[in-house]
Amino acid sequence: MQSGTSTPVLPRAAAVADLAERLRGTGRSVHEAGAGILEAWRPISAHYESPEAMELFVAMNPVERVTTEHADVLTALGGVIDSFAAEVRLLEARQDALLRERTQFAVDKLAITPPEADWRENADLVDREHALRKAYDAIAAGLSEAEDRAVSQINALARETYRISAGSSLFPAALTGSAAWATVLASFDEGIESTGIGFLESLLRKSNLSEWAAAHPERLRALLDAAPSADLVREWWSTLDDDAHEALTAGVPLLVGNLNGIPLGDRAKANNLNIEAEIARLHRLNADLTTRYGYDDHYRRIPGTVAFAPTIAANTALIASYGLLLHDPKAIVRRDSSGTARPLNPAVVIAFDPVGESFIHYMGHLDATTKELPVTTTNIGVLVPGTMSNASNWRADLFRASNVLKALPDTGDAGMFTWVGGHFPQGLDAASSRDSKVLGPRLADFVNSVRPTTTAALTGIGYSYGGAVLGMAEKHGVQLDRSVSVAGAGLGNGVSSVVDYPSSSRIPHYSLMAPGDMLVGPSQGLQAGILGHGASPINPASGFIRLDTGWNDDAIGQTSGPVMGHSGVWQRGSTSVMQVARVLNGEPVALHGTHE
Repeated sequence: MQSGTSTPVLPRAAAVADLAERLRGTGRSVHEAGAGILEAWRPISAHYESPEAMELFVAMNPVERVTTEHADVLTALGGVIDSFAAEVRLLEARQDALLRERTQFAVDKLAITPPEADWRENADLVDREHALRKAYDAIAAGLSEAEDRAVSQINALARETYRISAGSSLFPAALTGSAAWATVLASFDEGIESTGIGFLESLLRKSNLSEWAAAHPERLRALLDAAPSADLVREWWSTLDDDAHEALTAGVPLLVGNLNGIPLGDRAKANNLNIEAEIARLHRLNADLTTRYGYDDHYRRIPGTVAFAPTIAANTALIASYGLLLHDPKAIVRRDSSGTARPLNPAVVIAFDPVGESFIHYMGHLDATTKELPVTTTNIGVLVPGTMSNASNWRADLFRASNVLKALPDTGDAGMFTWVGGHFPQGLDAASSRDSKVLGPRLADFVNSVRPTTTAALTGIGYSYGGAVLGMAEKHGVQLDRSVSVAGAGLGNGVSSVVDYPSSSRIPHYSLMAPGDMLVGPSQGLQAGILGHGASPINPASGFIRLDTGWNDDAIGQTSGPVMGHSGVWQRGSTSVMQVARVLNGEPVALHGTHE
């Protein structure tokens, strides 16, 4: 297992401050809405006379008080968030200073330590290293304390909102049906419930959750884009009973299937619903396109089956692909020394979000009770594929993962994630690090959400562009025990060596590159701004250990070269796949040149 203290992942203070300002703005809107109702009603009292007039005007009296209370709560909430943002700014400044100290420490460590010596024998260096660890621990503790203070204050405000909410004894029935008041409540709901766990808790109060979710997809998307921490989600989910789990899975499967912190088995169940819904949507889209008409170059009408043939064909291919996930999952069968079949569970879908281009699979066992990785699992791989990864070619990723699992010894229990957590480049845009800079932090969040649920050793496996994504995840504090770059594009934009990885600089790093691989080989180590992916993982100065990829057997059609060498490293039973399996299993590996 990995030891050491990770760099705390701080929320962006600017984003937190922006949320505070939006909450205060909502408070002003609530106050103005209440004032507008009173301004419209009060002049009527001089002219409106009827038996029910007094009752109506009495019912309107609380409007000013209640709207002011709502506005005050929102303004106070903005103040809480603002205070939290100020604390985060201080922590950001301390972390920036520590980053400079850590960089200087890495330089001094190399300069002071003689060749072949261990820097840990230098007492001054050890003291500095311990001081850095304590400083990072202090930042993490400061963040935790700031979050606890904010949560405590927000919970107190939440209790206040319940006291003045619609339906309480303080709230006149005459107001609950008011269109103007409905607008006020909607504004309040938008301002309060959309903030993380509070929003999740509010879902169970919806009278028809499925209908609400269908009418508010932007609210679900906003939460996925700025999700609460996995620890908070895990704690919230654990407080719910089975009925609540079922209601949320049926009502908002997009959230349940894609939020880090929800047990993997529950995510898989929700994603089966997401897959079925996407298949149904694609069928409806094809039916709609078939009944339409398009136009040719001469503005003549063409039946939809001709005009939209490419789109219909692409949708049909996706329908078939997704159908395999539901109805024809292929289990991996491994045999022990006696020949007895030992099947692993079929791949289950841990994330499925076509809009967000997120597709994560897990191949291995899940505990039937906890719905997480079982305690018997000893090694877990996280395979990050490369360019052209998308919804239509997930089977290629599972093929690579299954080849690694099949190469493992028959003893022990292992599993593999295949991670496509967002948009990957689909062509020449792979030269840019734009996507890897977005994907890297997401990968770190996912892996770090798995880490607390298992004692298994976690190995990151970055293939091609996925090597750069894995590098950016390490730059953002991913918690791994081993890392291997397979024909990797680089260590990550701006990364010169493993020293730049704050949480994983000390873990073993390996690389494999087939001879003659021209798809990534010539571009490794080249960088100009956003173009390029940092240092080459086959350069000894990077801190990676290059492993042997074996040799080709021309008699059975094995080839390498400019293109085949890049993908051939995943051939079943090949030396390179065996090497990846040994890294995953923590076994001895063969260094580069062993078979030359």
